[in-house]
Amino acid sequence: MKKTSTLLGTPRFLRALTRHRLGIIGCLIFTLFCLTAVLAPVIAPYDPAKIELRNKFSPPNSYHIFGTDELGRDVFSRLVFGARVSLTVGCLAVGIAVVIGTAVGIISGYFLGWVDMAVQRVIDAVMCFPSLLIIITIAALLEQTSVWHIGLIIGLLSWAGLARLVRAEVLSLREREFVEAARAIGLSPARLIIKHVLPNVMSVIIVAATFGLAGAIITEASLSFLGLGVAPPTPSWGNMLYAARSISTLLSFPWVWLAPGMSISLCVLSINFMGDALRDALDPKHYR
Repeated sequence: MKKTSTLLGTPRFLRALTRHRLGIIGCLIFTLFCLTAVLAPVIAPYDPAKIELRNKFSPPNSYHIFGTDELGRDVFSRLVFGARVSLTVGCLAVGIAVVIGTAVGIISGYFLGWVDMAVQRVIDAVMCFPSLLIIITIAALLEQTSVWHIGLIIGLLSWAGLARLVRAEVLSLREREFVEAARAIGLSPARLIIKHVLPNVMSVIIVAATFGLAGAIITEASLSFLGLGVAPPTPSWGNMLYAARSISTLLSFPWVWLAPGMSISLCVLSINFMGDALRDALDPKHYR
């Protein structure tokens, strides 16, 4: 039997993707954030950790386009380097979650029996505890947290939902004719999964990873806002908001918190737009 093909890379998929205007806008905005993170040393006009107390809380001007913070540090420079931290944490967390969730979901959905039962009980145990609370607890126990610590913690606690999605897709695929035909000709489970099952669940993985990236960025910002994220003086959008948490700063110096707050909102919104576009483009019902 002929193997069913995924929609990824087909002209129909590309046409559907380009017709999603919000998705294109989101992709352009997210690409801009990525370029900003990669080219941060070139784009930032000042050292993000340089302290100039004489210029503290300076409003936006020709020298500091987004003003300065409570220590006289350039807000725009910290915003640019903060994009690198937030996106690194998000990509690391999503990468870990995708690898673990995909492997667990495929094993659980393909082999069934006692393997599926054991894996599902593990997933139930992971999902029954509030992940954000566990992340906060682990971050609080560490003496000093870095980008890699935060990304690792978030990734190790956010794979269960993806595993459930992949398992459901694999349960449907394992009964298809092309999988039964491959099994009948003696293809080993490992080769069958790699050549036939995995390519057909990639659409689910890509969409879930897109939304997971937005969630990881928000989680990192939440941890940093609580003082448990990336340790200063490394700038991140979350600890920039944490530094501006006082009422006097919120009311008197809005540029200190407005720039990182808008960056988080715009980045997450652009990722969600891309996720919506991918979900619509990869949904077979969209073409009917």
